[in-house]
Amino acid sequence: MKKFFRALYAAWVRFGMLLGYINIRVILSILFFIIVTPVGLLRRLAGKDSLRIRQFKKGRGSVMVNRDHVYIKEDLLHTF
Repeated sequence: MKKFFRALYAAWVRFGMLLGYINIRVILSILFFIIVTPVGLLRRLAGKDSLRIRQFKKGRGSVMVNRDHVYIKEDLLHTF
């Protein structure tokens, strides 16, 4: 009887893992298309270019911003 319940338990755990594998992909896909896609479309309509892709495509060698900043003690006290 003990072997039967052990096999039943193993099958149940595998079934749970399969459901988790499927559900997480479904849930993340739904969240992506409900939240991330509309935000991206709204930012594109508003003309936002946070990654400076348009500048990069215009032929600039780099889109990195040189920031000459000397850190002081107050910068590191409350970082968040």
